[in-house]
Amino acid sequence: MLILTNNIILLIFIIYTFLVFISALGVKLNSRGLDNFSCLITVLTFVILIFARTGLGVDESTYLESYHYYVQGGEADFEYGFNILFWGIRLFGVTESSFNTIFPLLILTALYFAVTVSVKSPFRSFVLIFTIFSSFFLDFSFNAYRQGLSFWFVLLAIESHLSGNRWKFIVYCLIGLGFHWSAAVVLFMLFLTRFLSTRLAIFCNIFLFFLTLVAAMMPLHVLSMLVTMIQYLPLNSSYLQKVIFYLTTIKSSFYDLNFFGRAPLIIYALILISLLAIYRKLLPIVQFKLLILLLVYSVLLLEMSYSFRNYYWVLPFTPFIMAKILSCYSNKKKVMVMYTMFSTGLWSLSIASFYSFPILSMIFQ
Repeated sequence: MLILTNNIILLIFIIYTFLVFISALGVKLNSRGLDNFSCLITVLTFVILIFARTGLGVDESTYLESYHYYVQGGEADFEYGFNILFWGIRLFGVTESSFNTIFPLLILTALYFAVTVSVKSPFRSFVLIFTIFSSFFLDFSFNAYRQGLSFWFVLLAIESHLSGNRWKFIVYCLIGLGFHWSAAVVLFMLFLTRFLSTRLAIFCNIFLFFLTLVAAMMPLHVLSMLVTMIQYLPLNSSYLQKVIFYLTTIKSSFYDLNFFGRAPLIIYALILISLLAIYRKLLPIVQFKLLILLLVYSVLLLEMSYSFRNYYWVLPFTPFIMAKILSCYSNKKKVMVMYTMFSTGLWSLSIASFYSFPILSMIFQ
């Protein structure tokens, strides 16, 4: 564990733990000032991590090579949003040496924007702290650039839909899809919520807990059946070919991870499933159904290549859901008890996920 061997990571861990207490104080006093201060220090702490690192994450070199090719006059073989971003950073003179610094900063900015827009004070720092110091955000920032940018706009699209703002929903959808094509999965699941009854969603919520535990230990073997069904569809498009490719390329799946790789992901999923079961009535029914569908999608496709990234379309909602639950209570004592419970759980999980995540070792090699 790098906390024990790297002074920078140890310092970041100490600051992170300190921030949890400052955020709690801000919630207790209902202080916007303390909330904003915690947000600022959280962002600056992650900026320190970005500039202090000495290595690159798994796919960062691939993105760097693509940018090098683009700067030399080639084309970026990505979605339209990412291509526009390549054009923009080249226009502003971003060099190849600073490319892998700019993108984590852009992803951090997108997260901060999403938190500012969708979360009310004094719970913004809570969401920001436990999102930034999570394994999926580490993966977003130093590996999965496209998904790391796309997710926050997809989240904002969902929030816009819940608030009834159709134009913002469309704009955020277009931005999210522009960074990663599989954002369409989330939007498709949002469409399917129209046909999912509340009773069935509640049943799925309960069943998901046991299904996730089983899937954590053994494959469910649903991929072959799903591929066969897709191949019989009377459609022929590049999008469907991508879907079939992802489903049939069995490498680097969830089951290739060891126990310490699987456990944090499954525990995080179980936390979200439990939240939905216990606090369902405090959440918009559309959001409840959407998260259930995304969790079902993620657990059924655990055998596919890079299947853990399916969970990246749903697990980052967890701190936002917790903040929404906290904001529903007016009794300060109850809010603080729940804040303590939520923060203790996520803080403990971060030690087994964020601070033990393989990418952290790669970027501080």
